[in-house]
Amino acid sequence: MQELDWDDVIRFRMTCRTLQARTHSKQLWIQLFRRYLEISMPTPTILPKPLSECSSAEIERIVWKSQADLFIPQPLQVDKPYLLNIPNTTVAKLHLVPGGRWLLAGCFDGSVWWFDLDFCSSPEAMSSDAGGPKLLLESPLSEEASKNDTRIAFSVDHTSKISGAKPTSKFGTLESFNLAVFVSYLSRDLHHTMVNSFQVWKVSVVAAPMARL
Repeated sequence: MQELDWDDVIRFRMTCRTLQARTHSKQLWIQLFRRYLEISMPTPTILPKPLSECSSAEIERIVWKSQADLFIPQPLQVDKPYLLNIPNTTVAKLHLVPGGRWLLAGCFDGSVWWFDLDFCSSPEAMSSDAGGPKLLLESPLSEEASKNDTRIAFSVDHTSKISGAKPTSKFGTLESFNLAVFVSYLSRDLHHTMVNSFQVWKVSVVAAPMARL
């Protein structure tokens, strides 16, 4: 089955239960991942976690997302919608960090929050509020200033350090990245002055005891 293309493996899954079980093999999808890494995947490919820690379903998703514009191998099922509820402010900008695990949310008060999408979809998070937003950067504005006409923009350095990626390696996990945050607001003085704040941060991924930024 390792000789098949990824979409043929999906088709085999629909034929009988015996073949269906084989198409979920982690070893199969690792081999398919390594094959497509050599011929068509962008490199370096950034994984949400080390390859050995990825499940069969996660590796499968990485493969078919890289090989198809839009392909849904099975009906979507949402047990509980995950809402980006951040206390006392409203989300203005979203950015998915390379690798697909970390979602950054910039808010109208100038603060930046993060979500671990792996943990957000886990049974622990789905049954509690444990997967809720975590504050990454506090607002550089005063409480009064944050109520004014505020704008936020941020950018992630996609050439940041990749863990496990040797010079000849074509994949790895994100170890750290640089984050530039620009916040501006219109003051309420007589001249309606535009006040700007620009900051650059190095954000590191902490692996233990639970991955976090």
